[in-house]
Amino acid sequence: MANKVIEIQDLTFSFNNVPVLSNISIDVERNDFWGIVGPNGGGKTTLLKLILGFLKPGSGLIKILETDPERARTQIGYVPQFGSMDKAFPITVQQVVEMGLTDSKNFFPWGQSKLRCKVNEVLESLKILPLRKKYFGELSGGQQQRVLIARALISDPEILLLDEPTSSIDSSVEGDFFTLLKSLCKEITILLVSHDVAFISSYVNKIACVNNSLVCHASNEITTPELISGLYKDSVTSIHHKCGL
Repeated sequence: MANKVIEIQDLTFSFNNVPVLSNISIDVERNDFWGIVGPNGGGKTTLLKLILGFLKPGSGLIKILETDPERARTQIGYVPQFGSMDKAFPITVQQVVEMGLTDSKNFFPWGQSKLRCKVNEVLESLKILPLRKKYFGELSGGQQQRVLIARALISDPEILLLDEPTSSIDSSVEGDFFTLLKSLCKEITILLVSHDVAFISSYVNKIACVNNSLVCHASNEITTPELISGLYKDSVTSIHHKCGL
């Protein structure tokens, strides 16, 4: 099986004739843990939506698992930016996780017993099985994010995309959350959008700054305030490198 799971070459995307991404090139290998950083409006979320096939590039090549993004979508777990949820909305943790199978061709043949076992397995792996019957709105921000990751993982994807997953998490548990993700990348490839390049560089093995164009670094290269500041400049180019981490 090929080691390259995402291949993007010279990709461009515009919205209403305004360039959002220009000449993006990046190769993501199996079990990589990428941190995607950059200023607001730089195109980070747009890049994830292109990988998912929700948007189509204006030009360039994009292959996910050696096929086009739409065909590969069932192999991608996605945790979008955290939004507020009505605390009174009566949906349990188990029901939220089961929603991750509603687009899967394997959902309807599953019996309730097998489905329940699968949900329990994923919840246990994320250390939130005791929360299975609780209402989602009653959980803490960190617990809710684990539930949303469980929803993304229930279909056994090969790639996990997360868009600002710690925006609603207390800083005291943020380290535990990233430690969890780092353990998950032993089995799955992860791309995570974040604003905190200094913090995530301790956990990811590669960093890409998206600000219309793209610059890539191995995480151990992000060592000085000047370099971190430099990642956010308007004019950047693609740096090709091999990372043995």
